[in-house]
Amino acid sequence: AFPPTGWWVDDLLDPDGSFAAGWDYNYNIIDGSDPRGNFSTGDGGAAHVDTDVRPSGSSGLYDIALVSPEFGIPAGATLDYVMNYRPLGGDHSHVELTVDGGATWISLADYTTIQGTAPAYPYSADEALGAALTHDLSAYEGMTGQARWRYEGDGWNWWTQIDDVVVTPEPTALALLGLGGLALLRRR
Repeated sequence: AFPPTGWWVDDLLDPDGSFAAGWDYNYNIIDGSDPRGNFSTGDGGAAHVDTDVRPSGSSGLYDIALVSPEFGIPAGATLDYVMNYRPLGGDHSHVELTVDGGATWISLADYTTIQGTAPAYPYSADEALGAALTHDLSAYEGMTGQARWRYEGDGWNWWTQIDDVVVTPEPTALALLGLGGLALLRRR
């Protein structure tokens, strides 16, 4: 089941979910014929959101977030993950942090260029093509945080995927477990 326990998907423009399909796990087939594997780590599934679930040529704003559970931020903490992002047009893939329960979100990254390597078309099985990315959280030491990945734009674009989300060193409050490689885990 998706999202993993404690995570949630938030349609920031329409709480009723105007986007045909928001973030999903191990999203493999688009329009019945176009396989999308895990293009981040190539291992199992990845969190994936894709505008190709919308009809060709679709327009309209979208802003879909995948939000993590809360975690304690220890000294020297980093947020690490693997991403494969294919921009097309005016879409963005954001990574944000909140330390006030979601009242405000701090931008850690606003991606508008390819992250990782583009898979060869026609797409096939899972391929490890993602970029390993890290954000320093040391300025928020001792606070409780949540991370979110947002995919936003206007129109018919491509996708973003994330996998192997980890806060290191060990979160101070708890280990946050999810499905497969998508989890905030203790790194040993």
